[in-house]
Amino acid sequence: MNPANDWVGKVRDYPLTGVPLYLLVDARQKTVTPFSRPDGTKYHRREDIRRDPAHPRAVRLRPGHG
Repeated sequence: MNPANDWVGKVRDYPLTGVPLYLLVDARQKTVTPFSRPDGTKYHRREDIRRDPAHPRAVRLRPGHG
């Protein structure tokens, strides 16, 4: 994992190329951050999701991504 590239470069570049959903998984922080709703210049939705200790292998995305 290259945090500078994952959090800056990819978040900047992927919506320019039309990537509809970018899931950034950080195993160290135990988080998943989906970026969605690109408009050709940037993503318009970001949600930080922490792992639920009761369900350590499950991640639930709220409606509206993609």
